[in-house]
Formats: sequence, C-alpha cells, structure tokens
Amino acid sequence: MRTARLLAPLALALLPHAPLGAQPAAAPATDSIVAAATRAQLAGRGDEARAILARGIRGATRADARLLYQGILGDTHLYEGDLKAALRVYGAAAAAATRAKVDSMAGAAHYGMALVEAMSGRAREADAHLAAAERAGDWPGNDPALVRARDRAMLSALLGRVEATDTALRALASTPRAAQFVPAFRGLSLAMAGRCADALRATALAADQQGAIVLAARARCAAASGQAAEASAARTAVLTMAPPDPFGWPHLIARHLARQIR
Repeated sequence: MRTARLLAPLALALLPHAPLGAQPAAAPATDSIVAAATRAQLAGRGDEARAILARGIRGATRADARLLYQGILGDTHLYEGDLKAALRVYGAAAAAATRAKVDSMAGAAHYGMALVEAMSGRAREADAHLAAAERAGDWPGNDPALVRARDRAMLSALLGRVEATDTALRALASTPRAAQFVPAFRGLSLAMAGRCADALRATALAADQQGAIVLAARARCAAASGQAAEASAARTAVLTMAPPDPFGWPHLIARHLARQIR
C-alpha cells in the first residue's frame, strides 16, 4: 500500500521530492525485502514476491517493518487484480496495526480497503473505510490536510464523483507535481462519470501525457466510444509499465481500470 499502501514509501505523493502517489515510509526505501519483492512483481513473479514478503513478515523484529510487509502483500494482490485477496490482506493488516497501535499503518490499510471497495462498486463501504483511515491518524512529518485531500481526490475520482474530486484537488493545486496529479485525476473523475469529452480536455492538461492515470482515463473513454484499437493500446501501455514504485496508489488504480477494458 505504498498506496498503501503500507508500501515503502507509503509517502505523501504531493510533498517535495516524494513520488506521485507514494506514501510515508515506515522503513527505508532501500529495504531489501521491499526491493526484492518489487523486482519480482515487476518481472511477473507475483507468487515469488509474496513468498519474499512472507519471509520478511516472519523474520521482522519491529512491528512497523512487519506491518509494512503485510501492507505490500495486499498491494501485490491488487496489482494482479485479485480484489478479494487484497481486501482480505489489507483487513488483516489494519487489524494487526490497530492491535500494535501503529495508527498510520492502520490508516494506510483502511485506505487500501477503501480503494478495493470502490473498485468493486461498493461506494458505501469505500466511504466507511476512508472515514476509518482518516480517524486512524496521519504519518509523522506529513501535512494531514494534504494527505487527506490527496486520498479523497483519488477515491472520489475512482467513484466518478466530479464535484468531490474537484473540491479535494483545489487543496492540492499549489503542491509539487500538481501539474500531473490534478488534471489526471480530474480527467479520471469525469471519465468515470461518463463525461468523456470533458475528461479528454482535462487530461490534455497533464504534464505527462503517458502517465498511467491519463492513459487509463483515455482508455475508458475510447472503449466507451467504440474506439477499440485506441482503448487496447492504452490498456497495454498501462499494464506493461514498470514504474519504480509499482505499488503506488495511482498505478494500482490505473491497472485496475485498464483491466476493465476488453
């Protein structure tokens, strides 16, 4: 869950020097378990990635490291589109973090559950997990208002709530990387709401036209208008990306949306 993502870094996406969609780190980005699991996942070896994380969980001597690996374990399932398994693992991570009183990790796990519920079409449950994530607490050193605005923007966009997305994005307009995040997620919210002409105008303003969310929004609109070749090309581009942080929330969201294109 670097999106949760209990992933390292589950760092705030919009703070200086933080990658888009990442979240605050509970362990160093150079953590060997995280690095090995990431390499395996990007190579298409999800089972190996999960085995690496399982060993890390068993061998961890610190609660925050153990919870980090549990969160990333959920991310591997979400990366592969196994929503049921992702929800189960995030739920276990949230419960473990609550017992260990590591509130920031509990919040990240609940946010992962919120995204999975939204992807499954269960908006009420998604909202409940978002509320639980916000109650759990924030990562030390991050601006709580920006964290919450970012999380609300991503979830609202996924649910096609244009007005709520715009409200959240306004709080992020002056942050680093807003030139990509804001038009990308505004475009996604419009695409999910079926307003494809507006979505394409919004995504055209993104700094990186090959960003995962931009491509996912365009793929959805191309599919809706019967442009099968364009939709397929965008789908393939998203699913074959190999970003440094494959478990970032935006990338996991984009992969889910790309998989919906047939």
